[in-house]
Amino acid sequence: MKGSRPLTRQQVKNVLSVTDTIREKTLLTVGFCTGYRVSELLSLTVADVSTDGAIHSHVTVKASNTKTKTGRSVMLNSDAKKALQALVNWLKAKGLTDKSTP
Repeated sequence: MKGSRPLTRQQVKNVLSVTDTIREKTLLTVGFCTGYRVSELLSLTVADVSTDGAIHSHVTVKASNTKTKTGRSVMLNSDAKKALQALVNWLKAKGLTDKSTP
């Protein structure tokens, strides 16, 4: 194989169109936008991405939750922020707390 290439915007839309839940869509969107590994995405809590319902501009994964044991922080783009905001609103409507996992 001669290296890899990023997915096109249409390929990303196709992947997101076949997901069933808001959680899946959010995890995929944030993963595509940040490059975080699955284990790093699953380690995030609502408190890591939101304060009082407002989405943070950066998301930081703690060192203990990374493969290389080095924490890292990534700036979120508008797509990731929209997806996280939708998920946080949905979780709050369900009555879940800031310690919930997105």
